[in-house]
Amino acid sequence: MNIEKFIKYFDDSSSICRNFGETTKGIKFNEETQAIELYALTSISMCAQHSKSISILLRENLFTDCFILSRNLIEVFFNLNWATKAETREAVLERVFRLEANPYNNFDKEIKLMEKSIDGNKPNLSKALILKHIEAINGEKNNFPFLLVNKNDFKSNFKSVPSLPERMGELRLLYYHLYRFSSMFTHPSPKLKEFFMHRITNHNEPTDVIIEPLKQILSYCLLFIELCFAITKDVLFNFNPEYNPDRQEMYNKLGSIVLESNEGYYNNPSNT
Repeated sequence: MNIEKFIKYFDDSSSICRNFGETTKGIKFNEETQAIELYALTSISMCAQHSKSISILLRENLFTDCFILSRNLIEVFFNLNWATKAETREAVLERVFRLEANPYNNFDKEIKLMEKSIDGNKPNLSKALILKHIEAINGEKNNFPFLLVNKNDFKSNFKSVPSLPERMGELRLLYYHLYRFSSMFTHPSPKLKEFFMHRITNHNEPTDVIIEPLKQILSYCLLFIELCFAITKDVLFNFNPEYNPDRQEMYNKLGSIVLESNEGYYNNPSNT
């Protein structure tokens, strides 16, 4: 299969995901009580944007950059999958809040380290800058108390999540290697040296070293986009049970893309 086909697959997948978002126009969501629906829709929007970006990068022969976006797509799916695998709606909401709070949690930790640096003999950050960061993070605590460990105490820490391998659960052995493999292309490595320094390995052109593993991981990513779509479709059906044939038709088109892109790279877990 040539790269031109993958350009079309990701173009079409992006359009389908964007069109899915259009079917939710006019629906009013509450940030806290409908957090599951909003998180799922945001995940689909990310799939749409990453898919379009991948198609553009492929057209420009910027192949290694596609691995970075592939890694993001893998994480989008496994975050959404982990959140929605909880047994009750309350438990799913809690997992969504933990996912949304986790970046704030990490930023809050960095601010505390910045504060400590001022007490040293040679502080390298201004107090005014740190106070600005503190004000910003406190504003987020005030705006989103449901993301705090103790929502009634604005001095409370933000919630956090387990590591990605833990969130993948029983699927880790099947798919975590893809995430790690894509990470090999985000910083200098032997494979990148072959590509960027135009080294020849086994008489193959440097591009050939990249193309086959890229096609494999892109095929998996299309599968993960389909699974994100399926989860979001179900989440919205539970929120608004009115049948929407357009969404089902979009899902069927996406499924066709996934089947066509699979050249024996994987067994579709939704069919096993």
